Amino acid sequence: MLKFKTDLSKEDFKDLAQTTDFNCVSIYCPILSHIKVSRENFIFQIHEVEQRLLQDGVPNSSAQNILNPLEYIANNDSIWNAYSLEQSKTFVIFINENSIQSYLINTEIDSCMYITTNYYLLPLIKKASSDKLLEDTLKIKKVMLDKDVTTNRLEKVIPLAMQGKIERLYVSASDDVFGVYDEINQTTIIDNEMNSTNMSLINFAAITTYQRGGDVFLVDNPLAMPVKGVPIQAIIKEEKETWEFSTLVDPMK
Repeated sequence: MLKFKTDLSKEDFKDLAQTTDFNCVSIYCPILSHIKVSRENFIFQIHEVEQRLLQDGVPNSSAQNILNPLEYIANNDSIWNAYSLEQSKTFVIFINENSIQSYLINTEIDSCMYITTNYYLLPLIKKASSDKLLEDTLKIKKVMLDKDVTTNRLEKVIPLAMQGKIERLYVSASDDVFGVYDEINQTTIIDNEMNSTNMSLINFAAITTYQRGGDVFLVDNPLAMPVKGVPIQAIIKEEKETWEFSTLVDPMK
């Protein structure tokens, strides 16, 4: 029987962040006061997954390895009638052909579905406080022309994240950029849309920064970003620091 975790540990996050495969499906389904509506929304998300897999030409057998567990969840009354579901705010599922991880968390997250080459973990990153955002906005404005202090160019942000050189990273919760990052050549290829052979580069930069000891903050309004309207902004470390796991939002609070 499928079990739902109510605690997303650092180890869970690390394992999810390190998973790369074709057709990594990430589903965030808000749990509303009317569970029936939440269930209907989840069923709609499954239809979206099916259409995307069909559109991308995924073989039927591979698609069913993903769809069957999702349909089992959708059709299981005991899951949707469970007390633990009513006490949670968001139903989160990460699934590919070989595995499924499911969580009931107490953080309100908007409905979304991603199918890329890695799991979409960005909604689990903590929100930026207004005080910290203002402080860094003023700092960035003072050093805008200094490329050694801050940058909002993805082709520069990702290699810096890989090297553990980002102190703080701000990402827009409403903007995204899809593409592929070539780790060997340290080059970024940007695509026009999401598909099963690329990934969210914003998500990748955020996860990588977090894993290398940097702090990552979500900004709800893109106009509130340190530089208005950009999807990402990095503040670069002033000196080499030891990589340590930074603080991740606790989904249970």
